[in-house]
Amino acid sequence: MFTAAVPILALGLLLTLLMKNLKLRSRHHGGDQQAEGPAPASADSTPETT
Repeated sequence: MFTAAVPILALGLLLTLLMKNLKLRSRHHGGDQQAEGPAPASADSTPETT
């Protein structure tokens, strides 16, 4: 069983290494962010006192 799987795994590794590297989007272009309302304050932010 292992002798049959090794060539298949080697072919999969070779095909994976030859895949084209695609650049992903760096920004979200949807309008969902404004629909959610204002961003919530982070948990570690505290009001500054002077």
